[in-house]
Amino acid sequence: MVLELQEELMTYSVATMQGGRAYQEDRVYTHDFSDTIMRGSLLAVMDGHFGFEAADICAARIPEIFSLKKPGCAKRSLHTLCRKLAEETKHCYSGTTLSTVCILEHEDVAHFATIGDSPVVAIDASGHVWHSESHNVRVNMKERAAAVRRGGFYSSSGYMYADLQGAGVQCTRVLGDWSLSRILSRKPSVFTVQSPRVILLATDGLVDPAHEDDSLVEGLVTKLRSGADAHALLGWRITQGPVDDNATAIVWRHKPCSYTIDN
Repeated sequence: MVLELQEELMTYSVATMQGGRAYQEDRVYTHDFSDTIMRGSLLAVMDGHFGFEAADICAARIPEIFSLKKPGCAKRSLHTLCRKLAEETKHCYSGTTLSTVCILEHEDVAHFATIGDSPVVAIDASGHVWHSESHNVRVNMKERAAAVRRGGFYSSSGYMYADLQGAGVQCTRVLGDWSLSRILSRKPSVFTVQSPRVILLATDGLVDPAHEDDSLVEGLVTKLRSGADAHALLGWRITQGPVDDNATAIVWRHKPCSYTIDN
């Protein structure tokens, strides 16, 4: 007798480059989990600025904070993760974005939480493309207005400031950046994609750090549809022009694998 089996496998690739920066401030975290009830992955990218202390803290503390104790708690666990990371980085001069996804293979679902402007792209089983909300003041007028209401002011340079002498940031939601705390939000945007088939977590160096050229995002989606992994995406990005920022990508794919057992 020949028994035909089909197992759904999850695979991901990670690639990063320093780009035109003097040092690397991007960080990544990847973890697979499996027990008798739940199987999946937790993936995250962090784009540090003004140093990498905040990004380092996040990368180190994610495995200690994030917990899936029972089915149905993934979104709550992501909220808890973001809240605790905000608390642990609140005294950091440096700041970081956070884009993370909890992929539950047994439920065929992915839950996302994002703080900042590190882009997330997901393609579901129907071919629909999902994009994360960007908390960047150059492109999100609602976020800019919220930061202004908290006492910030927007400069024509494209940055939000808390005072004239201090540092400025493009994002209204980040972790760390203690000197800008009064104008920032630490609340994540959380969303869910059913039947995910391709997921990209990236830092904005992979697209356009100035957030002016959407064609690069469209190009990445085309490459993802054609089967590109993280290394191929960075290789393609280099052909599109100078990479002035750190650039990082995690590409996850849901792949069916068939095999047979002879008995």
